[in-house]
Amino acid sequence: MNQYAKSNRWRENVTFAALAILLGGGIFLYMLLIGGALFLATLGALAVMTVVGAFHYLFWGRGLERDLDRQAIEGRKVRIGPSAHGGAPLP
Repeated sequence: MNQYAKSNRWRENVTFAALAILLGGGIFLYMLLIGGALFLATLGALAVMTVVGAFHYLFWGRGLERDLDRQAIEGRKVRIGPSAHGGAPLP
């Protein structure tokens, strides 16, 4: 790849990032003016749900995923839950 193409690609990325930040900031300010504290409370609730979801995955989901992979490698039948087979028990 020549120097011009690298420079052009970098310029495109910087322009995209700047426009995204400006547009996102404008939308944020508009929503803040219109909704006030309700908008901030909504953003706070979404942030808390994101953090809780991340911890849930890190402490529970990742281990379950590893366990299921290990069982699949060993050739054992993997049962995820009763709804996975219509509620019928595995043989």
